[in-house]
Amino acid sequence: MRPEKLIISAFGPYAERTEIDFGRLGSRGLYLITGDTGAGKTTIFDAITFALYGEASGEVRETGMFRSKYAKDEVPTFVELTFGYQGKTYVVTRNPEYLRPKGRGEGMTMQKGDATLVYPDGRQPVTKTKEVTKAVVELIGLDYRQFTQIAMIAQGDFQKLLLAGTAERSVIFRQIFHTGVYQEIQNRLKDDVRERWNVYDEMRRSVYQDMSGVACEAAAVSAGVQDSTELDCEVRSVREFKHALAAELAELKAAKFEGQLERGMELLGELLAVDEKDLTELDGHLGKLESAIQKENQLLGKVRQYGKLKEDLKVHEERLGVLLPELERAESVRKETREAAGACEELAELIQAGTKKLELYQALERELQETAQKQKAEREARLRKKELAEEKLALGNKIEDEKKQLETIKNAGEEKALLEGRRRQLQELAGRGRQLEQWRVELLRCQEAYVAATDERNRKRRFYAEQEQLFLDAQAGVLASGLSEGEACPVCGSVHHPVLAQFHAEAPGKEMLEQLKEDVTAAETCVERFSGDARHLRTQIEEETERIVKEGSKLLEEAGPEILSAEAVSMAWTSEVAAARETVADRNGQEGDGLRTSESDGDKNEVVNYILECLTRWLEQIRQELPVCERKLEMKRQLEQLIPEQELRFKKLEEEIWQQELLVTRLTAELESLAAQMEEKQVLLGGQSRQELETEIAAYKERKMRLEEERDKAEQNYAACQQQVRDRESAIATLQKQLEGEGDFKEEEIVARQQRLAEEKARLSGERTELYTACRKNREIYEKVSGQQEIMAALEREYTWKKALSDTANGMLNGKRKVELETYIQMTYFDSIIRRANLRLLTMSRGQYELKRQEDGEGRREKAGLELNVIDHYNRTERSVKTLSGGESFQASLALALGLSDEIQSSAGGIRLDVMFVDEGFGSLDEESLNQAMKALEGLTEGSRMVGIISHVAELKERIDKKIVVTKNRGRDGIGSRVAIEV
Repeated sequence: MRPEKLIISAFGPYAERTEIDFGRLGSRGLYLITGDTGAGKTTIFDAITFALYGEASGEVRETGMFRSKYAKDEVPTFVELTFGYQGKTYVVTRNPEYLRPKGRGEGMTMQKGDATLVYPDGRQPVTKTKEVTKAVVELIGLDYRQFTQIAMIAQGDFQKLLLAGTAERSVIFRQIFHTGVYQEIQNRLKDDVRERWNVYDEMRRSVYQDMSGVACEAAAVSAGVQDSTELDCEVRSVREFKHALAAELAELKAAKFEGQLERGMELLGELLAVDEKDLTELDGHLGKLESAIQKENQLLGKVRQYGKLKEDLKVHEERLGVLLPELERAESVRKETREAAGACEELAELIQAGTKKLELYQALERELQETAQKQKAEREARLRKKELAEEKLALGNKIEDEKKQLETIKNAGEEKALLEGRRRQLQELAGRGRQLEQWRVELLRCQEAYVAATDERNRKRRFYAEQEQLFLDAQAGVLASGLSEGEACPVCGSVHHPVLAQFHAEAPGKEMLEQLKEDVTAAETCVERFSGDARHLRTQIEEETERIVKEGSKLLEEAGPEILSAEAVSMAWTSEVAAARETVADRNGQEGDGLRTSESDGDKNEVVNYILECLTRWLEQIRQELPVCERKLEMKRQLEQLIPEQELRFKKLEEEIWQQELLVTRLTAELESLAAQMEEKQVLLGGQSRQELETEIAAYKERKMRLEEERDKAEQNYAACQQQVRDRESAIATLQKQLEGEGDFKEEEIVARQQRLAEEKARLSGERTELYTACRKNREIYEKVSGQQEIMAALEREYTWKKALSDTANGMLNGKRKVELETYIQMTYFDSIIRRANLRLLTMSRGQYELKRQEDGEGRREKAGLELNVIDHYNRTERSVKTLSGGESFQASLALALGLSDEIQSSAGGIRLDVMFVDEGFGSLDEESLNQAMKALEGLTEGSRMVGIISHVAELKERIDKKIVVTKNRGRDGIGSRVAIEV
């Protein structure tokens, strides 16, 4: 990218339109931008940067400050940069937002910022500020920050990068090389480690809180169970082991299990095993006590039940004495009811006979109902048959009418095709008639042009003849002027010349005469062209007229009389048409043949016009007939589809009529059969009504049911009495048997034994409840902590390796250099920058100084990796760059800045900028150092790069020939800076 021309208007200190033509400075080399302090030297680079990106080059200047305070109100603020890139020229124009006078009225208005980028290939320019900035970045491949860091080594930034420490230099490199992503990785790792620790610590606290609820005091199995007075050695050993476990667990609990969680879980597991074994033993003792108590309860119940059994035996014996007489009476009643069984059988036979008659009545009613239904169906069938016959007759008549109608329009398709064909013929002839009229108009124009061309040709012929005569007379006059009396004439040979030819001064020359002759020839050619065109058109018209007359008259012979006018019929138009058919006489040998109007032309035109008029009326008639024909054709298609459907319906009607006739016949036969069946049933019923029959059957059923109920009741009463007697006898036998086996037991002794066993059970139950509660609580804690212990171990492992990774990335490893991940990446860029910088520093210092990245920081506690030392090859020492003198610091700073510019340019994809600006800093150099610095800067101009040095150092003005001189103007012309180029 190379700037070619810069136009600045009302921008910064430049109050008026200022143009800088960089092309005058050449294609390569150094040039100086010099001038008064504050005149606007750096503003030139600001203007270039603003035109490309809409921003200034430095952090101090803002876009809102670009409007020149010296500019007049009517002068607009804008920057226009013409730059070359890859052999093509682009123009970018941009203006900032600023206040300007209103176009109408008084006051100020805000001029909005705008921009335009014009391409060299003529494509649509890019407009609007953001779109232009985006297009510039895509074009040259550099954003604003990269461009300013590559193209401008800004004032005051020389030593900032040289003397910065690792922390400051890391911030600078982060902005330049976009390494903030690595810092983000460091922060994410640190946050992740903090999050893992919080999760782990929260679970650890939760586990310790759970473990604080462990119950260490547990009950032991009583030594007084089952008449035991002392525990044996094995039991005593178990109890001592349990107490030792509980004591150690209590100590860990008091210390909140800090660092002893695994030991605490181990002790808790062993204690749970002992407690669960004790629970099992207690359950066994309690089971035995419960069995003993149950036996005593059973024995006490039997003793108390013995007295009750004696009382029950007495009651049963008394009740049995009452039941035996009742059983005898019930048996007597049962015999009487059994003797009445014959009457029930007779009643059943009577009921069965009546039921059969009742079924005949029911069948008769069904047959009567069926007869009514069939009679109704017969009437409906006869009515349906009549309706179908009427529909059949109407449909037959309709089919006959539609067939007759179809016969009348059967040729509708052929009629339509004929009309459409005739319409096409008539339309074609009408089009040809219009074309014939156009040819007539064109022929008229040709005839008029021919007349005009003929007049012009005749005029030129006459003029040429006159001029030719003048020319010949003039030639004779020339000869006559040289004749003398007695001298032979060179033309006629006469020696006497009584009258000499006179010379005319206005006679044309030979060249003019030749030109006039060419004009006559051209006019004759024009006449011939118009004549030929007219002949051609007339031939076309006559031939087309003959064809139209021939074809039109042939068509009209087929037309009806309504097409022809009354006048044509009266004048026997056919004879005129026949006369018009005669072939036009051949006049090709006569000049202007196509221009003469034949006497018969008017007649022929009238015939043609008449034919076309008749054909037009015929065409209009056809257009009116076509829709009618279309409707006939549509009706024909509908009838052709409808008639077969109706014929099919006619056949179905005949079939339905036949079916109805069959139905009437079948129903009539079924009605006759039903009448015979009903008459037969009436004879069997014997004249008894259905109500009388139903009343008689109901009386039989009621009497039979009453007899059966009396019999069933007697049977049930006898069976009940018999069962009660048996139950009493069985109960008496059972009680007598139970009373035989009872011994002699005392109730007081049994109750005393029960009380002792209950007290022992209550004591052991209390001990078990206490032990079970503690065991259940400890088991819940053990299972919960066991599950969390595995998660805690996984969290601890994850926290350990993530913390190691975070400490490594953030430079926090104990005993190691404090090199962060981002710094490590930046070290690679820094090494490359130093390599590039040393190429120039060795030149500027004449091989004395070389920059080197410091391997170790000044202290293990400080951030390290980007410190900078300098190697002094004269005394073979290495020291900090902070020990360099002012001039040496400038050389090192300039070399480092140039190396940084090269590295940024390389990291931007190898993009090459053919422009660079170096701002101030040369005043601290002696003559030799200045020579070396200039030598290094001249090395930057290899190829086609231009390097602009912004400085007011006097030595540079003498050393650099090409200059851009910026001066402040405070004269009568106003205030503002001006630019002049010196080469």
